Amino acid sequence: MFSSVAWLRRLASSLLVLSPLVACQGETLFTSSVTYCSEPDALLIQQFEFIYFQQNSSVWFNLSAASVQPDVNVSANIFLNVYGMHPVNYTIDLCSLFNGALCPLPTYNFTGSDTIPIPSSLDLSQMIPDIAFKIPDLEA
Repeated sequence: MFSSVAWLRRLASSLLVLSPLVACQGETLFTSSVTYCSEPDALLIQQFEFIYFQQNSSVWFNLSAASVQPDVNVSANIFLNVYGMHPVNYTIDLCSLFNGALCPLPTYNFTGSDTIPIPSSLDLSQMIPDIAFKIPDLEA
């Protein structure tokens, strides 16, 4: 009985050694940075997290913000620069998301999280160099 347990341990450990360690992580880009193009007097962002998933060309975001002025419509500009190689600049019209529920922005604190597909016409997989997914802690 002891030998069968030892054999199972050896088999399990060899399977772990032979399996790729990064398979479960996938190729993603993450940022939690926000830059305002003007003074943040209409929209104050408390939390922003953004993940791009290369495998299915989608983005996940988590947002906590406060709109302090009435009748504010906004767009999000996503800029990715990987060592100056093929910069990606994409603007998302927030009014076109969620059946227009974000336009105008509600004048209170709001939080939201969702995963949305990137339009196939954008073809980000061809625009983002592979090095962006290989170097840890690359600022995006």
